[in-house]
Amino acid sequence: MGATTVDELYDREIRTPSLPERLDLARRILNEAAAGDAGVEGRARSLLELQGVGADLWSGRDAQDYVDQLRREWNGQT
Repeated sequence: MGATTVDELYDREIRTPSLPERLDLARRILNEAAAGDAGVEGRARSLLELQGVGADLWSGRDAQDYVDQLRREWNGQT
C-alpha cells in the first residue's frame, strides 16, 4: 500500500467529522505546532533560543540612532 497524501487524508478523515470535531482537531494541531519541534504542549522554552534571531535586521545599524528614531516615533515626531 502506498503512502497516503495529505489531500487523501483530508478527504477521507478530516472532512467527515462534525464541525466541532474538526475545530478541536485544528486546535490540537496548532497547539502542537506552537509547542515547537518536540511536539509537547506547554514545553518550557529558553530565552537562548532567540539568540541570533533578527540579526540581519540590525546589521550595520547604529543602536543609538535606532533608539532615537523610536523615541521620535513614540512622541509623534516621525
